[in-house]
Amino acid sequence: MTGIEYDLDMDEMTVHGQKVQLMLMSISSALEAFINFISNRPTNPILVGHNIVRFDNPILRNATANCGQLELLENSVNLCIDTLQAFRSKYQGLKSYKQQRLVSMFIGVHYKAHDAIQDTIHLKMLFQQKIRLDEMMEYTTRF
Repeated sequence: MTGIEYDLDMDEMTVHGQKVQLMLMSISSALEAFINFISNRPTNPILVGHNIVRFDNPILRNATANCGQLELLENSVNLCIDTLQAFRSKYQGLKSYKQQRLVSMFIGVHYKAHDAIQDTIHLKMLFQQKIRLDEMMEYTTRF
């Protein structure tokens, strides 16, 4: 469905048939680097994601708790904005709210979803073009 597959026997991941180069870093080290990155901002950042409340946040909270870093994360992030909730509320009645489809429909750009960099770039474009600044707080929740 997502195009992401992991072969246990070969110990490799593919996305749409293309092998993914895995960067070997422990989860703890990756989380520490992420927390260091966001905690060095002048103000606590607001995390923005498509389905962040139901998907990303639980995973991030669980992983940081397991690594003993949850308190550091909570001290670094105050709020999050779920663009899935925002688009469902603002643009009711669409057949699909998948990020890739929304980008195609509203911006006219087609890209391969589930590539972290491409997803981030296109979500930023979509969010900035279709959700007004004064509307953001309506879709903001505590981390």
